[in-house]
Amino acid sequence: MNSTPTQDVVKHSHTVDGTDLAHDLLKWIEPLRRRMRSDIHGRKTADGQKCARRPLSDRALLAHFSGGEPVGLYPMAKGSSETQVGVLDFDSHRGATPWSEMFTTAQRVALRAAAFGLVAHAFRSSGGRGVHLIFMWDVPQHAYSVRELLREILHAEGLSSGTTGVVNGQVEIFPKSDFCFDCGNFFVLPLGGKSLPLDIEDIDDAPLPSEWLLGRDWVASAHVPLRERPAPRAMSVDGLTMDLKRVRAYLDLIPNSGADDLPFGEGSGEGGRAYLDLMIATHRATGGSEEGMALYAEMAGRSAKFRMEDLEHRWPSITPREGGITVRTLIAAARHYAPEAVAAIELAGVVDEFDTMAPVPISLYANYQGRPWSRQLMKTEGKNPRPLCNEANAAWALRNEPLFDKLFAYNTFSDRVDVLRANDFGLPVGEWKDGHDLVLLEWFQRIGLQFNHTQVERAVNIVAAERAYNPVQDYLRGLVWDGTLRLDTWLRDYVGAEQTAYKRAVGSRWMIGAVARALLPGAKMDNALIFEGAQGKFKSTVFDVLGGAWFQDTCPDIGRKDALENLRGAWIIEMGELSAMRAAEIEPMKQFIAARQDRYRPSYGRRAANYPRTCVFAGTTNGEKYLKDDENRRFWPVSVGTIDIQALRRDRDQLWAEAVHRFNAGEQWWLNAAETVDAVGEQAARKADDDWLPIIAAWLANLDGDFEGIDSHITNARIKTDALRIPISELGRRDADKDGKRIRYVMETLGYQRGKQIRVNGVPDRPWLK
Repeated sequence: MNSTPTQDVVKHSHTVDGTDLAHDLLKWIEPLRRRMRSDIHGRKTADGQKCARRPLSDRALLAHFSGGEPVGLYPMAKGSSETQVGVLDFDSHRGATPWSEMFTTAQRVALRAAAFGLVAHAFRSSGGRGVHLIFMWDVPQHAYSVRELLREILHAEGLSSGTTGVVNGQVEIFPKSDFCFDCGNFFVLPLGGKSLPLDIEDIDDAPLPSEWLLGRDWVASAHVPLRERPAPRAMSVDGLTMDLKRVRAYLDLIPNSGADDLPFGEGSGEGGRAYLDLMIATHRATGGSEEGMALYAEMAGRSAKFRMEDLEHRWPSITPREGGITVRTLIAAARHYAPEAVAAIELAGVVDEFDTMAPVPISLYANYQGRPWSRQLMKTEGKNPRPLCNEANAAWALRNEPLFDKLFAYNTFSDRVDVLRANDFGLPVGEWKDGHDLVLLEWFQRIGLQFNHTQVERAVNIVAAERAYNPVQDYLRGLVWDGTLRLDTWLRDYVGAEQTAYKRAVGSRWMIGAVARALLPGAKMDNALIFEGAQGKFKSTVFDVLGGAWFQDTCPDIGRKDALENLRGAWIIEMGELSAMRAAEIEPMKQFIAARQDRYRPSYGRRAANYPRTCVFAGTTNGEKYLKDDENRRFWPVSVGTIDIQALRRDRDQLWAEAVHRFNAGEQWWLNAAETVDAVGEQAARKADDDWLPIIAAWLANLDGDFEGIDSHITNARIKTDALRIPISELGRRDADKDGKRIRYVMETLGYQRGKQIRVNGVPDRPWLK
């Protein structure tokens, strides 16, 4: 057997029969891809695993196949308890289990699964030491039933569900939960990094080339019998009540991976954000139940530092007591990482000052005639008047029925309707989906009001607009500054930049400009803060922390018609790697950054409208020379040092509070004349050499030095035809002004200057002299 499968990252990009293999693999993976969540995807970065809140593009997947950043997908949709994909992740625990044992263990489990009608598709993991068994179904399966069956299969082979690796007898199960509140957990797709297919039925454990997959189909597994899930129990500790679904909702908001790893020591973390503090909080929120421990294990298991045996040892010893760590500790931690989600719950009043769940209405579907608001409905005329089926009546019901009190509102920042709180309809907190209208339509019909789908949809929009809110403005206006000055030195204190007058200026101006864009949409803010430094320095994480729920880590493709629409809902947008951009891409990007408002027709709208910009731009680069032309005032470059993410998380709210204070005091967010001079110097230092420079320099060096004849003058025209070899037939079709600027930059860099005007072949021109 082959026991050394961890060779370098595999690049699936060579050709097979003249066809690009990566594109063939794109077609091959489509059956798996369409069975998983399509609105978001996962990224495996140097900073840890991240949720990218946008669809997985073909471009990203091709890069995944070709040795680029590994990507993954989430098996469950938001608000769903069903899945069409299940995965068993056999982890070697940093090589503690040899490859031959990893393979045979996975092989035994796959054989056991086959006895239940499950077909395992086997792959080496992206890290090169583990094994993934992927199961798929043609129709959605009950997630709890899938997870229970996979647990039974593992148990039959002497294994259990967990994250500590095969060496400890544990295998990780995906999906990781029975219900998806927001993102859930993703797994890395096959053929990324060091991943290759495995023939799980063969005695040979050697990975196979990716081409082997092209002749094979994805085979669906048999239906999983439905199992009844035990009803969640409400637990009471110290007078605080917390439903298990609520506990899971808060735990799902705590990242606990990469830069967001919780401290695992004995001491308490900042604001209770530590492994042991949150374990105690979860224990007390759930009465120390096994279900509570399982919920906490799912969150804690996102970190590579987590050990299930530690949780099993500590959990029984936690005792309920007054004061100290409580449910409030858990809520505070969730609020720190996802203020918008928790703010929506608080706005709706679902959790009162005692953290007690609101009561459930006596009858969800009682007839409309017994409801107080029914008397004001518009009715037909005659002896037996009936409510009119129109938008006005539907809107009246939504305004006045307690079930819908503070349930939804129009998010002016994201240009969408949001569900704001937990509810008896099971609608998840977050974006209002098309299917939610159908839920309300069913409710209306069951209480005796026969509105149609369109009427309900329009009524929701009417009432939501009346309840409009802006979460970013609400966040900023709700901050209280403690009076400590941090903004002028934040680039030094949090990202390790050397303190200079220039960095003091651009650091504070950019932050105040972001506040201006949020509180005064369309405000002029056409500068992007650019962080320079080595890969893996947490440069992007800085902007992620500052933007929180409103950070977007990829700038929309400005060549696409829906690019402008994709700006909605983003406050801080990170541009792509600047050093990788071509010169032709920089100018459109600068124009894109400079816009103060966008005009477009939304995808499902009927009319075009103006949308004032509410976002600011930022960028990161690993390069030193990345600015491609002479007009670079849009970019404010800053070289970073050691970045203190924990300190930035701690002080994030106070940084924004100070920025709001200074904005309200009338402080400008653009550079003055002296600061602009400093900025020009910083930008010039990043200017990349033009690729024409070595060509023209070599041509000049080979000239024979005879400049007495008229043909020997060094002119732009001669440089184009003789040095750059541009055919005369093409000169008329090129951008003469752009070519002239490039030649001027090269010649001045080489020490030449323009002479007096002369006539060359009857055409006036100014030769270059040295």
